[in-house]
Amino acid sequence: MNKKTSGRPIGEPFFPVVHSLFESDKYRALPPLAVLILHLLMYRHDARKNNGTISLGCREAADWYQVSPATAWRAFQRLQGDGFITEIHKGHLVPVASRNIATTWRLNVRPFAPRGGSSRKGH
Repeated sequence: MNKKTSGRPIGEPFFPVVHSLFESDKYRALPPLAVLILHLLMYRHDARKNNGTISLGCREAADWYQVSPATAWRAFQRLQGDGFITEIHKGHLVPVASRNIATTWRLNVRPFAPRGGSSRKGH
């Protein structure tokens, strides 16, 4: 396998953060946890595999960043209120099957936003 000088394989997946997002006032005003969760959603985005919907629940985000589920929920609410993400399907617990279904999200920021989405700078 060909490798770059950094030791990472060529063609390793990445997610871009475009300048217009990084420089936007709304992005800069986000609390640190909301930025981290937004980046985790960007990391999980793969239009070829999940058609733009990203599965991530509050408890999983809370475990990932070692915060309470309520704190993670507030970060999701902030991201949704500011227009960075949209809830596609509400997650829930399935006690009979002992299986949890995480909420699925859509990113509204370029370059992840679907065509015909928001055209505002940075969103």
